[in-house]
Amino acid sequence: MSTDTTAIGNLNNETTNTRRVEPPVNVYVRIRPFIGDELARGESQNMLCIRDEKRIAVKLYPTATNNIRPAQTSYNEYEVTRIFDHNCTQQELFEQILEQPTDEIFTGSNWLLCTLGLTNSGKTHTMFGTPKDPGLIPQCLQRIFLHIGYNIDAKVLYKPDGLENLVQTNMNNLQDEINYRKYIFKDDKDDYRRNHLQNIVQDQPSILDDHSVEDEHYSVWISFFELYNENVFDLLIKPSAMKKRKPLRLMQNNESTIIKDLVQIPVFDLKEAEDTIRFGYSNRATSKTDLNEASSRSHAVLCITLITFDEFEEEPTMSHM
Repeated sequence: MSTDTTAIGNLNNETTNTRRVEPPVNVYVRIRPFIGDELARGESQNMLCIRDEKRIAVKLYPTATNNIRPAQTSYNEYEVTRIFDHNCTQQELFEQILEQPTDEIFTGSNWLLCTLGLTNSGKTHTMFGTPKDPGLIPQCLQRIFLHIGYNIDAKVLYKPDGLENLVQTNMNNLQDEINYRKYIFKDDKDDYRRNHLQNIVQDQPSILDDHSVEDEHYSVWISFFELYNENVFDLLIKPSAMKKRKPLRLMQNNESTIIKDLVQIPVFDLKEAEDTIRFGYSNRATSKTDLNEASSRSHAVLCITLITFDEFEEEPTMSHM
């Protein structure tokens, strides 16, 4: 069996002199069932032994003889936050490890989820899944938009400025986002999504100057990039620009690290979010073909940014998943 290790951590930094009640990072192990040629070869699970829901033992048998001294079988036991065996469903996994963090981004918390594992260990299935059996990312997005309901920010009053700051929008500083949406949704049969943001700016310019709101409103922004050979490359650029794409610059100050010129897309519903991610994912597949990037050397990073504001708060809040 192959294992997929998933780690999730809260990114809100806290300084305290007392011992942490909860660990700074939760580590989950998911064991996938045998597939294809593994079944044909009759592979067994003897190397893994689940002691309980938090402890797993790994037994490695010697693969070659040693003429100097007998090769020893190694036995190691590990303790993690939770172990999920091959019977765990995508829905169960989401409910156990990501449902609560998804809810907490609405209170200003930031969360990081990452998967570690060998090629073919199940990372992509765990994160993306299939249309009939969605993984953690689509379930996370679905819960976010279910929570938002009709309270989406239809005026686009604020936009992220990097990953740490946000600014009020005006008729001039949304032009890049208008262009991004035009090529991301270029295959739509009609112009509604391509021109949605442009129509907000052109047809209702006065609302961009009116930052009064009633109740609570939210805007969702998507960025998608990959790390390759210690460089950052955007996955939400035009497909025609993929071959000549340039690495993005990491800029640091005393408070944060900024990825300069990172594309961030405002999305107004679940379908737009899913299609934006699908666009970036297809760019990643293209980059692997064109640049011979092996999956083990290229690491994709998806960021969901939530901006929350209401009539009772002086400043909006921004959080990331």
